[in-house]
Amino acid sequence: MNFLIFSRLQQGAKIFASTVVQVKANGNQCRRLSQRIDYVIEDILKKSDVLHQYPETIKTLERLESIIQQCQDLIKEFTNDLTWYKKIFYHQNYKDQFASLNQQIEQCTKDLHLSISLQSLFDRQQDENDQQIDMNEIQTKLDEIVQLMVRQQESIVNLLNKQYASFRHHLDQNLRKTTDVRVAHTIEQQVQLFLPIPFYDLRVEKCIGQGGFADVYRGVWLSQQHEVAIKIIRVTHLTDSVTQEFMREIHIMHKIRCDHVLNVFGACMEPQVYALVIEYMELGSLFDVLQQKKIQFTWPDRWSIALQMVKGINYLHHLQPPVVHRDIKSLNFLLKEGARQQFLIKVGDFGLADIRKETIRQTNCNNITPPSTIGTVQWLAPELFAFGRPTLASDVFALAVVFWELATGLIPYEHSNESVIRLGVCHGERLPIPTEVPDQFRDIITRAWAQDPNHRLTCPMIVDAIVNRSSKEPAEQNDQTRTTASAIDDETVQTLSILNINEHQMDSSPLVDHHEEQIQREKSKFQQLGITVAGGNDDGPGFDQLSYPQGIFIDNDKSLYIADSENHRIVKWKLNSNTGEIIIGENGKGNQNNQLNEPRDIIYDKENNSFIISDAENKRVIRYIIQKQQSRLPSIIRYFIQNQTNEQIIIPNIKCWGLTIDKNGFIYVSDCENHEVRRWKQGDEKGELVAGGNGQGKQLNQLNKPTFIFIDGDYSLYISDTDNHRVMKWKKDAKEGIIVAGGNDKGTSFKQLSYPRGVIVDHLGQIYVADCGNHRIIRWCEGDEEGEIVVGGNDKGNQSNQLHYPKGLSFDDEENLYVVDEENHRIQKYEKLIN
Repeated sequence: MNFLIFSRLQQGAKIFASTVVQVKANGNQCRRLSQRIDYVIEDILKKSDVLHQYPETIKTLERLESIIQQCQDLIKEFTNDLTWYKKIFYHQNYKDQFASLNQQIEQCTKDLHLSISLQSLFDRQQDENDQQIDMNEIQTKLDEIVQLMVRQQESIVNLLNKQYASFRHHLDQNLRKTTDVRVAHTIEQQVQLFLPIPFYDLRVEKCIGQGGFADVYRGVWLSQQHEVAIKIIRVTHLTDSVTQEFMREIHIMHKIRCDHVLNVFGACMEPQVYALVIEYMELGSLFDVLQQKKIQFTWPDRWSIALQMVKGINYLHHLQPPVVHRDIKSLNFLLKEGARQQFLIKVGDFGLADIRKETIRQTNCNNITPPSTIGTVQWLAPELFAFGRPTLASDVFALAVVFWELATGLIPYEHSNESVIRLGVCHGERLPIPTEVPDQFRDIITRAWAQDPNHRLTCPMIVDAIVNRSSKEPAEQNDQTRTTASAIDDETVQTLSILNINEHQMDSSPLVDHHEEQIQREKSKFQQLGITVAGGNDDGPGFDQLSYPQGIFIDNDKSLYIADSENHRIVKWKLNSNTGEIIIGENGKGNQNNQLNEPRDIIYDKENNSFIISDAENKRVIRYIIQKQQSRLPSIIRYFIQNQTNEQIIIPNIKCWGLTIDKNGFIYVSDCENHEVRRWKQGDEKGELVAGGNGQGKQLNQLNKPTFIFIDGDYSLYISDTDNHRVMKWKKDAKEGIIVAGGNDKGTSFKQLSYPRGVIVDHLGQIYVADCGNHRIIRWCEGDEEGEIVVGGNDKGNQSNQLHYPKGLSFDDEENLYVVDEENHRIQKYEKLIN
């Protein structure tokens, strides 16, 4: 049907716009092209009821659709991390291609007789300026482009040399085995011990890990068309004796077939290339999964993962002869998604003891610095510090430490040096287990890392304990909803912080030598380790990134709506999603339809089913109307309804920052330029002054750059009076405010604030403040002389217990606390502790 072309055009324009934000070169020309396409599509949609009636216009629209696809194909050249610089090198800024596409779009516009000023929209001077700006930017990247091309060329040459050597080696071996008995015996021996896989039969792709003696790549086993992991060992040659031991160890690994042990498909043993071809586990190591916090395990997940891990180790221990792993740690357990949303975990990296030693020896001889890794000392049993031999019992001890990681989501003994760990473990001290951990899981850990190896659980005993565990666990621990893997209480956090001590403080036991009052000093209501629920992937415009976010709104489904300020957009992150979707701001920075300029805050107007957005640098407050479902209407009518403008400017000419809405639907806006807060009813042209408005100052009737605001059920207004370093409460119809937090100049004490931002009040009347300059969230009760730290306060940083200039705050319907962590470009969730 003819009207479908309109939907396709609109979709094509959206896809093109989303691609534009990913380009790494020619950004100005790409954005100009996108802007013109959007203007043309917008005008076409306005006239669609007329245009779809004429066959000649349909042909023109189809031609325009083809041109948009050509535009998409062109700009994709500039988004590929591996090839964009090549395109620029050979074609510079594609001036002619951009000119041709712009001319074709302009011709379509003429043919459709659209009511657009062609002279202003297709301004040739603008094109020349864009081309010059893009060329100047390319000039600044010349060194980067050259380095990338040289690196790519070296990589290609290196790979070709290895493939050439591989072909030559195998051809030479096949020729020699007919005349040389020793060569024939070696080949036959390899075939009997494991499957030899030529290096030329492997396509090496992305590096996915680096260990102490090998680099791991994702790749393809070409003859089998099978995705694999390729573990290239960091040696250039092996002696005969080491080669024989290496083949023996590969043989053991190759013949193992267990659901919970990583499959080894074969190996490559060629001059200067020694590699294992193993099973690829797409989620990576348990260590990475826990630290990235993109996957949040439930307790049923944890029990299942623990059972699989111990089954894998138990299998190795019951081989004849038994295989002692020697290097159990979370980095050596690999995960992938299994059936029915279950996780499949397998143990890897066992054996290869001699090849490890040889790799270290060659690395030291060649003065090569191996990649930094998580040391194994955190998982060592006490007897190994006394140079004892690895045993089945020392494997169990290490497994208990991995279980602790699984329960807490933390790195064992983080920030502690080896001598502190050694002394503490040898004294019988262990990592603190949080109170939230089920008693049965705690008991398994405690008995598995017993000081005496003879008193430790065995793998079969752990399997039995997990399989036969009681089903009478607290409801919250069996909740099927994904929860944090970092279940840890205040006492645990404070005990862990004490591990970061120096050797001069080691009088008796460094893990417990601390004052009792330090443990008891604060009892927060929230987990101290935040979970990243949006962003956290550095600053950027990608769908999995944020850029200096500010305000936040959370709906009943726990979806987050974020004022992604420096990306000039509002994004929605659904619960447990790894990416967001753009709600408004698809057209980039600007003041036109579907454009924003550094939005600062967002609230929801339930009565009008719309979002209210503080579009700060455009000096306006806009309403974005959420379209209702029109599924029962005819397609053509539904299409036109969906493409009506969803935005209204409701308050112009205001340097707006914070927003809040009362139970009557009145909107409150802080004006940081006029140092006041006004209340607006629908249709108001001016708004009613409710706080400040007496000039910039620090008197009780004055404000100094008000930012975030909150209204309670009694219509009392809480204002972050940012440059006065205080929070003010203005009761309804009051002429001046009351200081309820800070107000003692800028500072770091509990009586002071430093440039406060987000402010919210809970149902008990406790005031939560984003103490931005102190990188902490602090809680005050009205009348208190000082506040108390809720989360953060561990200096600025990007760890899970740190913040870096926190901004917006919000609670969800379970009273979990959400913090906009601005300069970490992420949203952190702090779960409320159950008393």
